Amino acid sequence: MEKINASVGILTFNSAATLERALESVKDFEDIIVCDGGSTDGTLEIAQRYGARVIPQDPQATGPHRITDFAAVRNRCLEAARTGWFFYIDSDERAEPELVHEIADIVKQNPPGVRIYKITPRIIYRGRRIEYASSYPGYQTRFFKINPKIHFRKAVHERIEYPSDTEVSILKGHWNYYLSGPEEIMEDVEIRDIPILFRRYQNQPTWKRYRGACKSLISLIVIFLKSFRNLFHPTESMPWSVECAKMRVQFRFFRALLFGSEKKYG
Repeated sequence: MEKINASVGILTFNSAATLERALESVKDFEDIIVCDGGSTDGTLEIAQRYGARVIPQDPQATGPHRITDFAAVRNRCLEAARTGWFFYIDSDERAEPELVHEIADIVKQNPPGVRIYKITPRIIYRGRRIEYASSYPGYQTRFFKINPKIHFRKAVHERIEYPSDTEVSILKGHWNYYLSGPEEIMEDVEIRDIPILFRRYQNQPTWKRYRGACKSLISLIVIFLKSFRNLFHPTESMPWSVECAKMRVQFRFFRALLFGSEKKYG
């Protein structure tokens, strides 16, 4: 397959255990950007083996560091792109071949105008592909034509911001992300998400915190209802223990925003 004239951005931090799988899935992209947070475990060597360009997440940092603003780091990747198209995955994810072929066709056609493409995930839980989950369909804008008006926003759970006249399409292919158990979800929340969320709202008016708390409560209810429905597909559904972990995540977001505290709640 000839190289796809598009850039792909991947955030890493001590990602040696999963990075090769991610890079293997996007090896046909012309421009691979690895934005690293000071890895010390062989991540950089793997990136170099795949011909990726490595850039720092924070040029001012002198050692390993955690991301405090995901949108800012994604935008750093975007600014480093050397082509006219941008796709991104995380270091523990994988682009399915069908998705890569779709992207290749779009890039080759190079349609005019401002364009973004939404892609749905498929979760791989302990080696098993999950067909029913509360997070489905879970459309995310992972691929778009680079434009000065398109950028990432939100420090956590970052999203693409784009102009109103943008042409929005949905691709058939999927990207995969991998879960080993509910504890993996909770670890990310405790160490990373709640502190970032708290800092984001720290200097905001109280009503904005309350609005955020209401959104988390609504998300919790939606997860419960979808998970209950999915119990009718037991062999193809996300395990109930994982869905419960997702509900606990939203409850912790709710408590943190409602009371304005980083305190951990069970």
